Amino acid sequence: MALRVSCGRYRLSASLLPLHAMHHDLLARLGLSLPIIQGPMTGSDTPQLAAAVSAAGGLGFLGCGKATQDRVLFRWQIELPPKQRLPAFAPYTTYCLYVYYFYYVAASHGLLPTKPNSVIDLEYFYHTPFAQIFCSSDRLHRKMAPFVLGQDQSFVEGDKLKAELDALAEAKDTDPAALPKVDSLIHQLWMKHWQRPPSRNRPVSDEERERIGEGLKPILEAIQKQFKSESSPERFPKPPG
Repeated sequence: MALRVSCGRYRLSASLLPLHAMHHDLLARLGLSLPIIQGPMTGSDTPQLAAAVSAAGGLGFLGCGKATQDRVLFRWQIELPPKQRLPAFAPYTTYCLYVYYFYYVAASHGLLPTKPNSVIDLEYFYHTPFAQIFCSSDRLHRKMAPFVLGQDQSFVEGDKLKAELDALAEAKDTDPAALPKVDSLIHQLWMKHWQRPPSRNRPVSDEERERIGEGLKPILEAIQKQFKSESSPERFPKPPG
């Protein structure tokens, strides 16, 4: 079930997950009580909006554009030795650079394909730090995945997953309560990433809907306040001097 909320030029979308799904490993590791991730909107979001989302139990983000350059450079220059700066201050950037240079070094030695859209295909890996399972039928993805994904992540062939989902959908046409077979890929992925077999979803109760709605109120209030304000506050204080 999906919940979509609009307020002027802002839109908030969230999936209302079954209670058992709300407590899977990712939410636990992030310390979230609501399955809500606020997308960063450079130039439109504010620290107050990100803070309101986080305070409500979701994951708030603050888009970083040109305005943050002076502050980032100031911290970069004084807080860590040169060799530790990039991984400490920009771990995601470090990862993207690793993917980028890995591809070009390997491609220059003829180990990876160099078709015209390879650079676009490469950028799919930029999303993998935020995922547990990466599914693709692309040859470049298949060859790079073992060197890019972590041990707690999985690469799945797109055709194989599609075939298994088709089989499961066909089984549910006969028996709506059907679950993936124990020896299926879907079952194996559940066991690896959630340490339990797939289970039947139950409806979201009225009490749970009300609790989630209460959690959304601070987020909506922050959006409305930001939308009505005539000018955005300074996103980051300028460095001294």
